[in-house]
Amino acid sequence: MNNTPANDEQQPNDVNTNSLSWITKSIQSLWDALGGGINKLNKQVNTLEQQNEELQEKSNRQKIEIDKLNLKVDELEKLVEELKTVFAKLDGQLRFLTRNKITTEVYRTSDPITKKTASQLCNEYQFLVQQDFVGFSQEIILVQDKQQRARIRSVLAEILLIEPMLHNTNSANNSSDKIKIWSRFISGLNPELSAKHDDDIKTKEQFNKLYLKSLELVQELQKRREELGIGLITPTQGERFQENKHEVILGCKCHHDDTISFVVYPGLLIVDHSTGKTQTHVRCKSLVYTSEDQ
Repeated sequence: MNNTPANDEQQPNDVNTNSLSWITKSIQSLWDALGGGINKLNKQVNTLEQQNEELQEKSNRQKIEIDKLNLKVDELEKLVEELKTVFAKLDGQLRFLTRNKITTEVYRTSDPITKKTASQLCNEYQFLVQQDFVGFSQEIILVQDKQQRARIRSVLAEILLIEPMLHNTNSANNSSDKIKIWSRFISGLNPELSAKHDDDIKTKEQFNKLYLKSLELVQELQKRREELGIGLITPTQGERFQENKHEVILGCKCHHDDTISFVVYPGLLIVDHSTGKTQTHVRCKSLVYTSEDQ
């Protein structure tokens, strides 16, 4: 009978003990979990700090490289300025040498500038008769008729070069002269070509350009003829072919006893007195058809 109350008094203590044990375990579990989380966060922080250090180190290396590149840029800019200075000096020296060379050639006693000017005029003449006249003749007659085209070039040479040069014709650049020269050219063509091109505006414009170019060259040759010793080689029909002054049109053959049938364009020669002796140089042979070619 005396033990029953004692058992009743121990039951609350057991409950408190169990609760305390559970609370303790729960706190321990939470603490362990919190500790694990803290450790994980510490590891992440360490990782981030390490990455930050690596980025900082990389940034420092890049900054060093940038500084090196900027230094190279500065060096290159300095080099460019030095090269500009050198170039300016060389350009000045070249200009001086060029001016000195030209001045020396102009005033040298043998007067080589005369030869140079003559050479330039000869080149312009050759381009006119060998390129411009050919191109225009091909516009006039489209078919591959070598002789007809040659006759067109012959008409051009006669009215644009031979007559003005031989007769000292001082042509002027005006509408009246253009009309007269155009009429002369048209009348020199065969009837079929004359009728076809007489009112052709395009052909007339091309002819006028050729006329003006020829006029400018002829006037220069006339002004400088005595000074430069430039003259035309104008063979006549029936004249014997001379290989040193004449050449037959491409594709034709010529024998030593052939005579000239017609002139495609006159040649050009230079009479040189610079050495004290008169020397004649053929710069451009007359292009001709011979009796054999006919």
